[in-house]
Amino acid sequence: MVYPLVDMVAGLAGAPSLCDGLLLALGPDRSSVRLLESEWYDVWLVGWPPGTGVEPHDHGASAGALTVIKGTLTEYRWSPWGSSAMTGPVS
Repeated sequence: MVYPLVDMVAGLAGAPSLCDGLLLALGPDRSSVRLLESEWYDVWLVGWPPGTGVEPHDHGASAGALTVIKGTLTEYRWSPWGSSAMTGPVS
């Protein structure tokens, strides 16, 4: 079930004292830091500088939840029936 992941991500994103300092520490290149790890999940803070991206990839049967803390994310999803782009601005 994804809902506990959504709640966890929202809670962590709402903790500026945690995220702000780590965002500054990520630096100018795409980088990440693991925030939490358990037998059932990993929680990562990922810094994506403007203009960067990643090749299409598959996370298998994993469930996931994400939020944008600062900036804008454009995610392209591929399927055999057609690709789509979703853009989510955050102030």
